[in-house]
Amino acid sequence: MTVDPQKEFHISGSDLTLFCSAQSCPPAEFKWAFNAMTLNREGQEFKLEDIQGNQSGYYTCWAHNTRTLRYKPSDPSLITVIEKISDANITGPTERLIAGNSSANLSCQATAGTIVSREWLKDDQTLSPSNRITLSGDKSSVSIDPVEGTDNGQYQCILTNPVSRGIASYNLTVIYGPENVVIDGDFEVDVGDTVVLICSASSVPPPAFTWSFNRTESSVTTAEYTVGNAMDGDSGNYICVAENTLTGLNNSSAVHVLTVRSTVGFNPGPPLGAILGGVFGALACVGLVAAVVILVMKNKKSSSGTRSSDRSTSNQQPNVGKPELAYADISHFRKADGGKVQLGGSATVHAQPMPGQTATGHQETLYADIRKK
Repeated sequence: MTVDPQKEFHISGSDLTLFCSAQSCPPAEFKWAFNAMTLNREGQEFKLEDIQGNQSGYYTCWAHNTRTLRYKPSDPSLITVIEKISDANITGPTERLIAGNSSANLSCQATAGTIVSREWLKDDQTLSPSNRITLSGDKSSVSIDPVEGTDNGQYQCILTNPVSRGIASYNLTVIYGPENVVIDGDFEVDVGDTVVLICSASSVPPPAFTWSFNRTESSVTTAEYTVGNAMDGDSGNYICVAENTLTGLNNSSAVHVLTVRSTVGFNPGPPLGAILGGVFGALACVGLVAAVVILVMKNKKSSSGTRSSDRSTSNQQPNVGKPELAYADISHFRKADGGKVQLGGSATVHAQPMPGQTATGHQETLYADIRKK
C-alpha cells in the first residue's frame, strides 16, 4: 500500500489518497480497515478529503481472490493528522506591578492546534528559571515573584508542532526606581564658556528632576542644566535629585564639582569684526604717519645737501660706485661785525677781535652732509 502525498504528518484539512495493489489471478478485490476495524469501502484507491485529527491512525487494505477465497492484508500505514497552531497568545497581570512588592504570572496558550512544545524568551534571549522565576512542567506558564526592575521587557512564547509554529508576545512593565542617578558634563571650563550638565537615572516611569547649586535649590526642573557665559561665581557643587512619583522614591547623584578657570583681565569686549576693524584702522594711521616722516626727512636731506655742496672745496675727488653719505662737524666763531671765521680740519680757531672790538665768544656748530660720488 502507498500513500500520496507521502508524509510523516498531514495538516488537518488536507487531502490524501491510499492505493493498494496485489498479485493475483484473477485480479483481487480490495477492502479497507482503519485501526483494525473494517470500513465500508472497497476498491484499489481510498481517498481521504479534508482530513481531520480524529482520522489519525493505522490504515490497512485487504486483497481477496474470489477463486481461491484467500485474503491477505497489507502492512498497516500510519496516518498522522495535526492541526496547525493559530491565535497564540500570552495572558498576564492587569494590575500595576511595583518592584519588590508585586508578583506576575504569564500563561501561553493557543485557540487551535496541537501544541507539542513551548519555549519562553525575554528580549530575544532564552528565559531561564531562577530563585524568582519558575516555569511550569509543560512550560505553559511562568511565575515571577517578586518582580524587579530587571523584569521589564518583552516576553515571547513560541509554540510548535511538526506542521506549524505560533509566537505570542507580551510587554511586562514593572514600576521601579529611581536608581543609578548620574550627572554627565564638564568638570573644568574657561570663563565665558557654556556649560551643559545632563542628569540620568534608571526609572519607570521616567523620573522628575530637580537641581541644587552649592546646597541651594535652583529653578531648573529638567534633566539638562545649562550655564551660559560661565563666570567665576558658577564654580561650585552641583547635585541632581531624581524622583519617581509612582513609587514615591527619590535618589540623589554624587556631587559634581565644576571649576571655572579665571582669565586675568578678562573682558568679553567687542565682537571680532570690531576688533579687526580697529586693528586695520590703526595700521593705516601708522602707515600714513610713516609716509609723512619719510617725506619730511627726504626734503631735509635735499636742502642740507645743497648747502654742503656750496661749501665743498674744489679738491674733492670723484668717488666711483655707490654714493656715500658722511657728516662733518664744522665749528667757527662769528666776528663782531657779523662775519664768520672759517675753520679748517678738525682744529678749533679763535677769531682775534679788531682794535676797539670785543670778541663775542659765541661758538656755533653746524652740520653738513658730504656726498661722495
